[in-house]
Amino acid sequence: MLAILRARPRSLHPTAPLFPNSVGQPDARWIAKRLPAAIRAAGLVDFRPHDLRHTFASRPVMQGVSLLAVQQLGGWKSLSMVQRYAHLADGHLAEAVERLAGQSG
Repeated sequence: MLAILRARPRSLHPTAPLFPNSVGQPDARWIAKRLPAAIRAAGLVDFRPHDLRHTFASRPVMQGVSLLAVQQLGGWKSLSMVQRYAHLADGHLAEAVERLAGQSG
């Protein structure tokens, strides 16, 4: 997917739509055409685009980004919604406990 985004014919401006139509308005048809091929190329099974929302929430939380920051970045209206989407990887909580235990000495 990253290669597809890098191959976009223009530089990405922070406020510009990622997939604009010919008049610069947001247009999701581009990704609807490209996403199935990217999913097949990645070998993903039973994938839905909505799954990306879970990944978007989970990865920054596991890197120590606050839930409030993830809420704002993802546009969720409440922290409880962020918590529904942010799933910690196996072993992540154990690593957190080990870090805390290492600080107590």
